[in-house]
Amino acid sequence: MLFYAELNEQNVCTGVKMVGGEMNFPNHIPIDSIDGDYLYKKYENGAWSVEKFLPDAGAIQLTDFEKLKADNELLKADNIWQKKENAIILARNASMQNDITFLYEMMGV
Repeated sequence: MLFYAELNEQNVCTGVKMVGGEMNFPNHIPIDSIDGDYLYKKYENGAWSVEKFLPDAGAIQLTDFEKLKADNELLKADNIWQKKENAIILARNASMQNDITFLYEMMGV
């Protein structure tokens, strides 16, 4: 197994992973083992920083909020679509019931 540290745009490690084969991505750096100590350290000029660059909690919360807000908008749109589909189905059902009633009347039932 091979181990990699995944870097963000600022070359800060945001995750470590174990994979079955070699990865050739510029934001994946080979490491010796799955070691959480790499997290939030910066990789520059072939070396890891001692300092950790922790993410801004407020920015993360805002990002999460924006994702939830977008998900909510998608759910609202889906709900509107479902209501329209239900209305179409109900209209078709009513039309079919009218057709059946007409056929029964024509047959004298």
